[in-house]
Amino acid sequence: MHALDERWLFTTLLAFDTSAVLGGTALRWDALPGSRLAVSPELELGLFWAAASVPVTLHLWQGTGIYTSPRIGNWGAEVTPFIPVGVTSELFGGFVLRAEAELSWANFQYYNRRLHWGFAVAQQW
Repeated sequence: MHALDERWLFTTLLAFDTSAVLGGTALRWDALPGSRLAVSPELELGLFWAAASVPVTLHLWQGTGIYTSPRIGNWGAEVTPFIPVGVTSELFGGFVLRAEAELSWANFQYYNRRLHWGFAVAQQW
């Protein structure tokens, strides 16, 4: 990540799973960089993907928050809305636990609705 100024952030991204690897960039504007509530619209562009999102985080107490990042982007060739909701909590010294659920609807079709779950243990520097 690279801060362009105090409210604009440029990021290089790498996304991968068991069958693909993609790279790209993102541009984020910290519209409301509050200590309790943060809102930061973002545009992403990469090899075979593009998306626009509005990440929102509600900090419940120091190191713990609830977040969402509604976005519209692509799932393969299909334009797809995504609605994730998650919780993150820093336990100690940058050691973080996260849980997230996300609904998506490829090509806005009800029969393409997908539910994804994710859990993470991470060390942030």
